Amino acid sequence: MDGTQGVPQGAAGGPPGGFPGRGPGGMPGGRGGAMAFLGPFGGIIGIALLVITYIVLAIALWKFLSKAGLTPAVALLMLVPVINLGVVLWVAFTEWPALREVARLRELVATSELLRDSAPAAASQEASPPGAPA
Repeated sequence: MDGTQGVPQGAAGGPPGGFPGRGPGGMPGGRGGAMAFLGPFGGIIGIALLVITYIVLAIALWKFLSKAGLTPAVALLMLVPVINLGVVLWVAFTEWPALREVARLRELVATSELLRDSAPAAASQEASPPGAPA
């Protein structure tokens, strides 16, 4: 018994009414799968493309995290399913050290500009003798 006994079959083994010229996988000629045209190497090529994509994404994220001032080794966690969602959330909501440094530098520049603006007035007061008119 093949499990199809009593199930009506259309042309080429499809549903009743059938899909003319299509086999069980829905592909022309009856060979299913997106990479069926590659023959026996379709699965190997598909896996190789997936691995290459993962490696390229890990390298890109490594560079991104290092520029943000975060630990770039976290990029390797992006290769682990489900954990990668947590990594994305962590990167999105953590305070980046690079941005913290930019804020600190802006604060220093603003402080030094205030000091520079007040420095000429203080220097002119010190330059005049105590009894001289201001």
